[in-house]
Amino acid sequence: MKLAESPATPIALAVLGVALRLPWAILRPWPWDWDAAYYRLTARSVTEGRGGSLDVLWTLAAPEAGLGGPPDLYWLPLPSRILVPEIALGGNGLVTVILLAALVGPLTWQLAKSLGLRSETALVAGILAATGGAWIRQLGSTDVYALTAVLGAMALLGVSRKRWELAALAVAAVALVRNDGFLMGMALATGFRGWRALAVAAIGPLVTALWWARGALVGGDTFWTLRQSSAQAMTYDAIFLGPDGAPTLAERGLAAIDAMWGVAFLWGWAAMLLFAPLLAWGAWKGRDQPIVWPWLAGFVVVPIITGILAPAVTLGGTLERTGIALLAAHAVFLAIGLGALADRLHAWRGYHPWFTRGLLLSAWLACALWTGFTFMGLQPPLPDCAPWEQVPAGQRAFVREPLLHAWTCRAPAALWMDQLDPVRVRALTEDHGVCWAFLEEQPEGLAEWEEVAGGVWRAEGCE
Repeated sequence: MKLAESPATPIALAVLGVALRLPWAILRPWPWDWDAAYYRLTARSVTEGRGGSLDVLWTLAAPEAGLGGPPDLYWLPLPSRILVPEIALGGNGLVTVILLAALVGPLTWQLAKSLGLRSETALVAGILAATGGAWIRQLGSTDVYALTAVLGAMALLGVSRKRWELAALAVAAVALVRNDGFLMGMALATGFRGWRALAVAAIGPLVTALWWARGALVGGDTFWTLRQSSAQAMTYDAIFLGPDGAPTLAERGLAAIDAMWGVAFLWGWAAMLLFAPLLAWGAWKGRDQPIVWPWLAGFVVVPIITGILAPAVTLGGTLERTGIALLAAHAVFLAIGLGALADRLHAWRGYHPWFTRGLLLSAWLACALWTGFTFMGLQPPLPDCAPWEQVPAGQRAFVREPLLHAWTCRAPAALWMDQLDPVRVRALTEDHGVCWAFLEEQPEGLAEWEEVAGGVWRAEGCE
């Protein structure tokens, strides 16, 4: 029996996925960005009986959002809750996401089989998805990538089998993973007709509306301040500092154009740049497949809409984090393109089709690994917990990576940004007891702060 048709194929693809995730988990086990740290912190808080409420001042747009207030007012609940069982057992969540990411390859293989593609094409699609391509590093983090990729593959599988209930269930889950996840239902609805299309399109906004109602009920003004900060921010820093003012419709339109350029880049990035022509060729050859319109709508239209609704968030998160829901479709269309090239070279030069596939897959894996190591180099270093020895227990300190400090050092950190003006710093010191700071030099305009140790500063009047 050929490997491409063997019942062991999905198992082999899952093993490949695990093997490609483990090195990153071993080399860089700490959170690689704020989102990954937040989900770990929230899961740990749940296991400690505090219901996900964090004592971390991670945003200055709404300071109450990180001081023991209601959880999940900005980030969505599902990515942190799936980590709870492992963290309750003393883990860090990486085993959970690695096992989740291992499902992407088998699900993509099954998607290709459901579309009636050749077994060789299905196998290649599964391998492409198992590596993750440009997302090879992200799939091994406690961010939303692995969960979103799996749910996206399930939704696309529902489209391929005309199972609207499977697609709707996956969309509902994505809406609890990402704030912009509700739009994926509208994209996937293009794969159905009639009331089934309406059901798939409506489930995302319905789940989002219910969750927002919950946020407004428990969070009040803080919830709406955070939503406003995301919707009005034109730069990434403004999400955390608070927007300067409401952007005009013209400014939002320009942001949508930026999102279009971002999509064009990510289109190539998702196919590792060199493979983008093969992805386009495969999409053209597979234009009659039921997943082609959901793929196009999700990959192009959704980012443009979010570019208008939340400009800074779109380029800072949507294109990668929500876009990975379409990883399975990318892999399928790229596999079709690879197969078409292999067939052409076989007919033209007599090369065996698997020689061409193997050569291209090796190049793909090499590009993926290079990308992964590049991203690993961008990961913040492990926070130094030694300065916390100077801070009395329970007191907060300004740091540049508050969520990473809170996870690693178990300390109530507060966000420091260079754009903070002295008046705001004094208000935070007075209102929230942020009396310490770990900075290379004295904060500008704050002569009352004194250095008590190398790089450790204390505000005047603080114990």
